[in-house]
Amino acid sequence: MLRAWREDLARMMREQGIAANATPRFIRGQNKRRAKSGSFRTQRHGASTALLERVKDIANELAQTGTIRDPARAKLIGTRKAIIASWMKTADALDAQGEVVLAGGAA
Repeated sequence: MLRAWREDLARMMREQGIAANATPRFIRGQNKRRAKSGSFRTQRHGASTALLERVKDIANELAQTGTIRDPARAKLIGTRKAIIASWMKTADALDAQGEVVLAGGAA
């Protein structure tokens, strides 16, 4: 719902002649959220063992199997495809508006 509000606000601002957009976080290159304050503080003070445990698990898996399984890989590939599709849609819309240079084509 918040995303829809941001998009509506940007659209209304553009209607008033104000340059605005409401791009998703991943398009702006901000794909990581901030660490939760509790976990951030414990990591900063060296009191967190979560990262050490994760590293040990990976090392054990590598020692036993010779490979590391990446549970996030499928999601990462799906997100990449969605981003590319979104950029292509944006380029097509710009091209349809006659903005060939912004769409990525030659002038």
